[in-house]
Amino acid sequence: MTDAFFAQLDLAWLSARLDNRAVEGISFDGADLDKLNKTSGLRWAQVTLADGGRVPLVFKVSTTTPLAILLGLAREALFYCSWAQLPTAAGAECALGGVLPRVYHAEGCMATGEKVLVMEDLSAAGAVQLGHVFGGAGAWPGNPNNWGKDVAALTRGLPPGLSEAAATRLAFGAAATLHAPFWGCAALAAKPWLRGAGWIAGADREAWEQAQSHTREQWAQVKSRLGTASYTVNWDPRLVACIDAALAKVSWEAFQTELRSRPFTLVHGDFHPANLLLVDGGRGVRLIDWEAVGLGSGPQELGQFMISHVEPGARAAMERGAVAAYHAELTRLNPRVGMTLAECWAEYVAGGLGRWLYFLPFDGWGAPPAVSQFFCDQVLAFIVAHGVTPETVPMPRM
Repeated sequence: MTDAFFAQLDLAWLSARLDNRAVEGISFDGADLDKLNKTSGLRWAQVTLADGGRVPLVFKVSTTTPLAILLGLAREALFYCSWAQLPTAAGAECALGGVLPRVYHAEGCMATGEKVLVMEDLSAAGAVQLGHVFGGAGAWPGNPNNWGKDVAALTRGLPPGLSEAAATRLAFGAAATLHAPFWGCAALAAKPWLRGAGWIAGADREAWEQAQSHTREQWAQVKSRLGTASYTVNWDPRLVACIDAALAKVSWEAFQTELRSRPFTLVHGDFHPANLLLVDGGRGVRLIDWEAVGLGSGPQELGQFMISHVEPGARAAMERGAVAAYHAELTRLNPRVGMTLAECWAEYVAGGLGRWLYFLPFDGWGAPPAVSQFFCDQVLAFIVAHGVTPETVPMPRM
């Protein structure tokens, strides 16, 4: 997919991106990104400078494909180019740079899906994927992104006392840093490359309805396989009933009413632990993979995070405190937020669940049945813990 870009990579072009430091050579390690649902080519490189210095880099490239256009992969590059110039809520100061990696070059085109990113390689400085902290224990297998990996080795650079709860607090603090300055900023809806900007403005109805219709189709396919000998994923009846009810509630008019009733802000859009890196020996975090950046619910991102990676018992023990800490930091950074802790908690539950009710019908995205089973179990545990019923379940959130 991206071989042509790397074959034509010009050292003079790269030198200009590295503050005009003369580049003598570049070597790639040959590894590619190892994750579910890979949509971009990602390669690590070691750049040798004429002055004897070395610069570790990551190249992230997508080329023109229907999927790249559909997913809007180029918005990640547009975000890195322009985040510092985005309008903020009145009087809010943006400190987002403190939770972003350094990006030497970013370019993208939403019409073609093409993008090129040249970023610092944080792993060379000891960064650890935050998702590895949730590696699984006992009968709980941990998130599928950790399966088959030596999680103990991957987290060796972290302080021994860094608990799952402490890692979650760091992540939620980064979320507050992202959300606070842009809370309720209507001017952001004028940025069409931001995912959901049209929906906030009352536009793009057809795209929204098509996506929800596609989810219904995927769910119908899942239900047609339930109970057959060849299909091994167990969908609990309560989970099935909640998905049925959520999809039955899908309505553009109801969606627009919801949007007007809850606050929006700039969101990462795919806020789960594998998209955060722990840096500085586990004292700080960096947010990566901004392909779904857009406008949406801040607390929803926290719910997506918890369902994605956190063992249900551990989640139940930490979630109240973690959401309260997020709310305290959010309102400290922007006193005009105007959302109570109770409202934040309610949106954490509804938003996080709604997001995963959109994902689940895709049945593991073609991955092995064990992947689907893991996420079914995670979502069911969240539904049970929070007393969600088919009557109270939210519609799926894209």
